[in-house]
Amino acid sequence: LPISEIEGTTQLFSCTLADRKAVQVTQGRHALAGLQVPPDGQPIVWASRILGSRLRFRLTGSDLFADLWPRLTARATPVFVLAPSAAVARGLEESNPAAATLVAPMLDVGSRSDLVDLAAQCVAEITAVAAKVVILSLGHPKDVMIADEILRQLDASPTALPFILCLGGSAEMFLGIRKRAPLWVQKCSAEWLYRFAQE
Repeated sequence: LPISEIEGTTQLFSCTLADRKAVQVTQGRHALAGLQVPPDGQPIVWASRILGSRLRFRLTGSDLFADLWPRLTARATPVFVLAPSAAVARGLEESNPAAATLVAPMLDVGSRSDLVDLAAQCVAEITAVAAKVVILSLGHPKDVMIADEILRQLDASPTALPFILCLGGSAEMFLGIRKRAPLWVQKCSAEWLYRFAQE
């Protein structure tokens, strides 16, 4: 039977997670972080057409999270989430007993020491629960900057590298804390405008 693009991507991720030997690391442990870069925004899809490498669809963090989180819960996969609020942390822990969370403090992205300190807290939690999946939920560019620092710190330790997913506000939408744009708005490629109006 045909499956959706979202389900297919999630199955690929889940299979790789179950069998880490399937991942060929050729340029150091950081290579795992670049395994998949989903086309989250519609402008990426538009740009792909202009550049001649046409993408058939976009894969939003919200869709990926909604499909992946129940699978992680069902498998009791150790997961760590850097949450934007206590409400998100509480909701995720209630829905998934195998989840460990940390509520992020106010972060000045221009402060190297703040970034290093927060990443160190994340690494301590990741190590404590032996997390196989790390989900960062603060949004761009914070998620990417924190992910890079977490990888840098983990690379200097014997801890196995987890998969790190930068999924922004997807957990808030999954829990119903923030409302997602109606489907017709998504199909019109105006979801960013809907979120902008909300914020």
